[in-house]
Amino acid sequence: MTPINVIKDQYARMSDDELLHLSKNEADRLTVESFRLLMDEFRLRNLDLGILEAAKTEKELSGLFVKSEMEKNAAIEFNQSLFDYVIEERQKGKTTIELYNRLIKKGLTDQCAFVYIQGLNSRLKRVIEHFEANMILGCVLTVVGLAILTLYLMDYFKSVYVIFGIFLIIGGIVGTVINSINKSKYQKILKSLESDPLKLSYPYGRIDATLN
Repeated sequence: MTPINVIKDQYARMSDDELLHLSKNEADRLTVESFRLLMDEFRLRNLDLGILEAAKTEKELSGLFVKSEMEKNAAIEFNQSLFDYVIEERQKGKTTIELYNRLIKKGLTDQCAFVYIQGLNSRLKRVIEHFEANMILGCVLTVVGLAILTLYLMDYFKSVYVIFGIFLIIGGIVGTVINSINKSKYQKILKSLESDPLKLSYPYGRIDATLN
């Protein structure tokens, strides 16, 4: 007996209540062929197909949700890769017009490349604000660590807290330094973009630049 016939025979041996329970609670996990066989059994017994239709709709919506989530994640990853690429090329000394043309070479339309370049400044400002927030957090951790060490020296804390305090100080200092370096790097890039705005003689019209 083939797997399809096994499933068909299993449905045939189930009671109406069991079929209804299956359609309401497990239909979204059935394969396409198993779902079709279940619908055939419903028709054979004159059971309410509306229950299965609702389950089918939910199954389709679930599939669309998964697809949309995958597309959303892919779009986020693609956008981040573009940002990293633009930052790297800018650090190499590429002009704004060269960045614009390189984005087009990567598959973006003239309009998308134009909008992307125009939105770089605001995105860089958000990145810089993120590093500034992390720097503040690093300073707070350092201060807390120093406070713990001070209280330990005043016999308020046991020695076990000293290790925790040292970790806070080291982590805070390292985090502050790293974020400070990154902040300076992106501030420099932002300043260079602001001094070299993308100028098009016609909206979304391509300007060819010499590409190295």
